[in-house]
Amino acid sequence: MTICFGFAQNTNSENSKDPSYNEMENTIEIKDSSFVIAADPKEVYTGLFKDGEPYEGYFKSEDDEIFWVELYQQGKKIQQYSFDILKLLKKMESEDFIGNERFVLDQNGEYRDEKAFNGYFISQVGNGFLTKTYKDGKTTKIVGDMFAMHYYNRYTAELRGKDIFFSYTEAPDSALRIFSKNAKTYIEILVNNKVVGDNHFSYDAILQMQPDFVLKAFKINGQIIGVSTSKDIDFDSHQSMFMLFQRFAVSSQLNSFKYDEPSDILDNLLEILFEEDTDEFDDAKIIAFLTSDEKGAIENGIIWEEENGDQGIYKIYKDGKVIKEGMSTLNDFQNLKYEDLFEFE
Repeated sequence: MTICFGFAQNTNSENSKDPSYNEMENTIEIKDSSFVIAADPKEVYTGLFKDGEPYEGYFKSEDDEIFWVELYQQGKKIQQYSFDILKLLKKMESEDFIGNERFVLDQNGEYRDEKAFNGYFISQVGNGFLTKTYKDGKTTKIVGDMFAMHYYNRYTAELRGKDIFFSYTEAPDSALRIFSKNAKTYIEILVNNKVVGDNHFSYDAILQMQPDFVLKAFKINGQIIGVSTSKDIDFDSHQSMFMLFQRFAVSSQLNSFKYDEPSDILDNLLEILFEEDTDEFDDAKIIAFLTSDEKGAIENGIIWEEENGDQGIYKIYKDGKVIKEGMSTLNDFQNLKYEDLFEFE
């Protein structure tokens, strides 16, 4: 995939020159001056292929506008050098951006036994790029830069203690917190640092609403997930984070993890976002859509509560009173035209 930023690359690159071939040793030497490594500045970087494989020196991942460089010694990867994609995008928008300067690779990653051990490592995943930060061989942070036509967004998943916090640039006031409790994986959604929903809702939580709140709850694969937000929060402005919360909450891959080590989940979190094609949320069944008054009592809305097997009782509220109730299966409950009975504020 080529990401077109619309600026010229450095014209001093020697990639276009014919590589130097040594037939006796079966080696090919390449040269590149399109980038400069901040920790190891050179005018020209050379790399030696032996028997068709990288053997010694510097090797660019591909001749593209987003790339990284691997340093090899005697056929083994020693270092990876890269740059921060978002930093580059911001630089491009600045008035002093020239456009034909060499790429500066100021992120370093150290390999141990050819495995990522310390520092930054970038790779391409789907329509984006992942930059993982390692400390002593364990992942501590993942940054995902996603691209589409006229679209860019950055996702960040970071380990804080034993909890994982997930955020992205389009929704700076909201975040997800992923943690372990009673051998289960919990996911909470936070808006302005306040918990407004999680993936282990209960009917008690539904019936004990906070004052002036809006609540939505669903049943998916036997578990209840819900979102409860203050009426003064603009739900639409956080809609994309709520959708991500729902996707993570129903992910069979995420819920199957054993939380022995938080990095086990962190290592796979953004791969789920980038690669997992799930239709699990299509099976979600709404069980509550309610608003509360200034005292926390149910004001308007509808709720279904299981009674016996797949049968349950539903109630429709308006202005604090039950205006309709009856028995229904959860499937039939989905077809009730309750929106026509009242208007949510």
